[in-house]
Amino acid sequence: MNYEITVVTGNVGFAGTNAQVFIQIYGDKGKTEVLKLKSRSNNFEKKTTEIFKIEATDVGKIFKVRIGHDGSGIGSGWFLEQVDVKHLVLAMVTREKKKDD
Repeated sequence: MNYEITVVTGNVGFAGTNAQVFIQIYGDKGKTEVLKLKSRSNNFEKKTTEIFKIEATDVGKIFKVRIGHDGSGIGSGWFLEQVDVKHLVLAMVTREKKKDD
């Protein structure tokens, strides 16, 4: 199952973190393993929104999310303003052939 996770770091003093952020998703069919949220950019800075697309176990209807960090690095405190988790549905689209006029 593919998920889209949107994480919003707040706009207050020292809101960002350099720690390793993780998430675990719970649903009526079970839970995912602990998933690290990272990319090539410097994530979780003050007043930022990050979007992660991840593949994990299908947990069914989501009823709980556990999100946090490992406390590592300088400035590991974090002001998490919002987190949103969505199921992504991928579909195959067929390409139409062009007619030569």
